[in-house]
Amino acid sequence: MNIQDKFKRTCVVCKKKSIKYDLIRFIKSKRSILFDSKMVMPGRGAYICKTETCVLASVTKKRLCYSLKISIEHVDWDKLLLDVNSVI
Repeated sequence: MNIQDKFKRTCVVCKKKSIKYDLIRFIKSKRSILFDSKMVMPGRGAYICKTETCVLASVTKKRLCYSLKISIEHVDWDKLLLDVNSVI
């Protein structure tokens, strides 16, 4: 296995494979979804591309909720978008 293959992750929106440091990571906390800016928080994680289209599609299509197996009612989408906009 190539060393770069070890760090590849798939965007839950567009299904594009990239090195994990080129993606944005979210984790499932006990009752919500959190933005993991340093990519070190424990828990189930999901990755999306650092593009505006993937970020908006993750909210509108609820791909993060599906991949993290969490109910939509428990997510503060406005807070997540503010956190992500500081990165992209």
